[in-house]
Amino acid sequence: MPESLKDKSRSGYYIVDSHCDTLSRAWKMHRDLDILPPPAQSDLGRMRTAGVNLQFLSVFVDLNSRPPSLREYLQQIEFFHQQMEKYAKIVRPVCIVSDIDQAKKKGQLAALLCIEGGEALQGDLVLLQAFYRLGVRSLGLTWNCRNALADGVGERNTRGGLTSFGRSVVREMNRLGMLIDVSHLSEAGFWDVLEISSSPVIASHSNCQSVHDHPRNLTDEQLKGLAKNGGAVGITLVNQFLGPERPRPSLQAVLEHLEHAASIMGLEHVGIGTDFDGVDEPVQELEEVTKLPLLIEGMLNQGFTEGMIRKIMGENYLQIINQVLK
Repeated sequence: MPESLKDKSRSGYYIVDSHCDTLSRAWKMHRDLDILPPPAQSDLGRMRTAGVNLQFLSVFVDLNSRPPSLREYLQQIEFFHQQMEKYAKIVRPVCIVSDIDQAKKKGQLAALLCIEGGEALQGDLVLLQAFYRLGVRSLGLTWNCRNALADGVGERNTRGGLTSFGRSVVREMNRLGMLIDVSHLSEAGFWDVLEISSSPVIASHSNCQSVHDHPRNLTDEQLKGLAKNGGAVGITLVNQFLGPERPRPSLQAVLEHLEHAASIMGLEHVGIGTDFDGVDEPVQELEEVTKLPLLIEGMLNQGFTEGMIRKIMGENYLQIINQVLK
């Protein structure tokens, strides 16, 4: 990492990454979060080296092989808390906004616990409330599949939106003070959420369909809708969402999505959601978390100002978190 960028990542920029699967990867590997060997793309040590200040850590249960097990969600949540306790000197879990302030004062990484996929709720609103008590502060309503809340993007041909249960989940998340995540959600469900939610909504790891046509990317109308809602999109590093470049997309493709999202939504609604450890083949030049300063360097070279970069790299998400968390 260039020394000048290392300095900026620790002082000039407050970096928020709105999605990674490192927690689930570490749990599956039976390894602590502090140092993970390849092929892991991130860990607590490398996050701190990269200058990440606030990391969303996602609980994910693979839906491709079997029905989701509540036990696996709970095991990963308990693993999260064990790791927070074990490495309390360097990381602090985020339950209320003041936790972020305290982490900053003490030079700690702030960690916000998320669940990716409403399957975890098992169709029961009480489980949402229980997960909140266990420290979960963000929920992705679906993965790619249909569940009791809504259709995911893999069911987009049905044009199904939120179910009655899904609508009750959105309202309860608003009441509790949880971040609603619409990445992976069908377009019909996306618009249902924006109609119902009284709080800003995030798409934690999605890109722009106008730049690259992929079911997981958001249309310009969706981007505008998020902005009108006061929410944000986390531009992600998943190759398939970035473009068809060969052998694989590079840093330049990420910059194109950032520029397009900013032009459509306004700069105040764009962030970063890397999806590290959920990416099979990392983006060229951004293969793991310590390469994040190269993204900052790329934005500077592309003509982004220091103020613009500060907003994208963290300030925009901080503003939303301040509005939503209670």
